Amino acid sequence: FGLEGVGTVLHIKNGMRDARGFENVVKTAVPALTATFVSFGALGYLLFGTNTVSVLTLNINGTLGDIVKIVMSLVPMSTYPLQLLPVIDVLQDQNNTVKFPTFVSREASRAVIVLLSALVAFVLPNFGFVVSVIGCVSYSMIGFVFPALWWITLQQREQQAYSARSRAACICCIVFGVVVMFTGLYANFAHTIHEKPVPKMKTSNIHAS
Repeated sequence: FGLEGVGTVLHIKNGMRDARGFENVVKTAVPALTATFVSFGALGYLLFGTNTVSVLTLNINGTLGDIVKIVMSLVPMSTYPLQLLPVIDVLQDQNNTVKFPTFVSREASRAVIVLLSALVAFVLPNFGFVVSVIGCVSYSMIGFVFPALWWITLQQREQQAYSARSRAACICCIVFGVVVMFTGLYANFAHTIHEKPVPKMKTSNIHAS
């Protein structure tokens, strides 16, 4: 959740009436979101201790827990189409043969991509593992590796001087992203390999009470 909106950053900036204030928006939003995520995770461990599961909402039971789970399930359903905005823009820029009105083609393309991705989720038997692997690779690259590489590349292309401290910070960010990516991949594959299959319950062992 912390990096799911990275792909829409440039799209949001391009859609702003006054893009000069975008940097101040980012400087305010990133610390606020970081504090929110860290506080939510810390409160979870304070409440449930070692029984805390990776999906924190699964620790909440009862009617309140059901409400929280329903609301949390609505979050990706509502934000997923928004994340497709950059993809739709790129596809429409490259596909000049489509002569539909802008609104119709944009909404139709977005609906088709959402339905195709939902179909993939239903067809794959272990979709959670696929999502974890894709998340380890893509989010590590998008969140840490690519921004630092692009910044260094742009500075060199525009022949702008930058300090050794800035270059070291970018290199540390790249190394951190690569380490996080391989650590996540190792953890996912190790968990999948050593995961024990759930035994099927035999009908002969079920007795009516």
